[in-house]
Formats: sequence, C-alpha cells, structure tokens
Amino acid sequence: MHSTSPSTGNSPTSHCEVLCSRFYWDLCMLLLLVANLIILPVAISFFNDDLSTRWIAFNCLSDTIFLIDIVVNFRTGEYTHKHTHIPRLF
Repeated sequence: MHSTSPSTGNSPTSHCEVLCSRFYWDLCMLLLLVANLIILPVAISFFNDDLSTRWIAFNCLSDTIFLIDIVVNFRTGEYTHKHTHIPRLF
C-alpha cells in the first residue's frame, strides 16, 4: 500500500499518511474559519475605533493562510486511471 512519486523520487508514503495530513490541514482551516466567524464581526462591531496591531496581524495572517489553502487545494488533485483514485501529495 506504499506509493512513490516517480518524477520526484520521494520516499514511500502510505495512503493513510496522506489522508491524515489532509484531514489535519482541513481541520486547521475549519478552526481558523470559526475563529474568523466569531472574532472579526465582534471586532468590527464593538472595537472599530481601537484596531490594534494584534487585530491587523490576525487579519493579515488569516488571509495569508486562506490564500495558501487555495493554492494547496489547486495543487492537490486526483489521478484517475481505471477507476483508481490516487491523491497527490502537497
């Protein structure tokens, strides 16, 4: 159940390791999304005059991480060959 990437010569990686790492990446994105869902409306509504560097840093960091997530999602695809799905490593 090990696969190697012939073009890059990576060491063998199990299918479970790829899926587990993808699961944790998606879980981190979900937690960041929930944090944005709660923190940003509260900050805009109640602390609009007092936007400190912490708020600005959080906004910039979360936007950067979401942009990285978009790139990762475009780079992670599935190769279909005779009904076999092989997720690409990111």
